[in-house]
Amino acid sequence: MGNYFKGSERGMRKYSVSFLIILLCISLFMTFPCKADIVWSDNFNDGNYNGWIMGAGIFSAEDNTLKTVSGDSLYTLYHLSSVTAGTWSFDVLVGEESDVYLMYNPEGQRQGLIILLYGTHIIPYSDSSFNPPQTNRLGEYILSHSMTGWQHIDVTRDSDGRTCLYNNGTLLIDAMDHSIITSELFEYLSYGEGAIDNIVVTNTVDIVPPPSVPFYIQTWFLATVGVIAVATAVIIVAFLRRKK
Repeated sequence: MGNYFKGSERGMRKYSVSFLIILLCISLFMTFPCKADIVWSDNFNDGNYNGWIMGAGIFSAEDNTLKTVSGDSLYTLYHLSSVTAGTWSFDVLVGEESDVYLMYNPEGQRQGLIILLYGTHIIPYSDSSFNPPQTNRLGEYILSHSMTGWQHIDVTRDSDGRTCLYNNGTLLIDAMDHSIITSELFEYLSYGEGAIDNIVVTNTVDIVPPPSVPFYIQTWFLATVGVIAVATAVIIVAFLRRKK
């Protein structure tokens, strides 16, 4: 009888360990989801901007950076892009004003999700008509100093429309937007001299935003608590059986 209980206990321990490993894998997957492939990118290291659609003004990429060529007041360039939920990352040298259209539909109502940068101001807004502009401002951040030199911008947007904007790694704006649901183009627009580089667009939220709900109902917390509870139960059962 003693050998029977010992064998049963070993079998239970083996089963419990396997179960715990599976739960731990599920918990880790919820906490750190797999990163998808890059949808498109351009760092202009080939010295050209092939694949882009000309809009206005003259551009150059000879020094491995897409920049405006002085002489015009308005410059604009487009790249095919259908991403509506994911991460947009780029470096921008702000001139008089730089507008980056992460999502843009040129036909019909000319809808777009735009990042406006000028002076000390960073303003994301969605526009469903362009008449008047900035019809749905998602927020505004005013820096303590003008944006001189290169700025690194990251914008994430999930399938629910939660949009987070980061400047040089710092979260500045966290807002919800449901007005734009499709995209045909990515557009870079500059008033006066400016430049953009190291553009990377993915279809996943690659920077985890702060929780928008209490931590105790976040999936990672619930999964972790589940693993701990099961592990505790297994230890208690093993301890009681050993006492018998």
